[in-house]
Amino acid sequence: MTTAAFRRIMIKSILTLVAVSSLVAAPAFAKTLKVPSDEFPIASITMPNDWEPEEINNGVAGESPDKAVYLAAVAVGSEKGMNSELDDTFEFLKEHKRVEAQQSKIEEQEATIAELKSRAARQQKGMDVLTAQLKEQTAQIQKVSTQVQISRSATKVTFNNP
Repeated sequence: MTTAAFRRIMIKSILTLVAVSSLVAAPAFAKTLKVPSDEFPIASITMPNDWEPEEINNGVAGESPDKAVYLAAVAVGSEKGMNSELDDTFEFLKEHKRVEAQQSKIEEQEATIAELKSRAARQQKGMDVLTAQLKEQTAQIQKVSTQVQISRSATKVTFNNP
């Protein structure tokens, strides 16, 4: 092997080593938080530093810089019980305005449903009125038809008596 070939192999090896070490160093830009606390961790959560992770009551939370992803990890199983933990979680989410947007959407959908029900009730009343009018007109037509038949019969009888 010539010196030039050896140098090329060495340069490629060094560049490969630099690339691999930069990939290994990438996780250094993340923060690892322990849930529920550093003293008694149940789990470790690693989030990118640009998410600005924060420790919250009995867990950790973080949000992506573009606000597209929100992650909260909470340890459940305290002396308060599951329902209390869920209530605390919903309160936390309300504080961070996640539930409010959904609640607003639910209220909007409920208003739309109420309007549709009201419209359907008005249409049903209109159909009931039309049905009643149709029945009345049918009865009037039947009455006139009967009167026409009686009048025709009477006319025939009159012509037969001269």
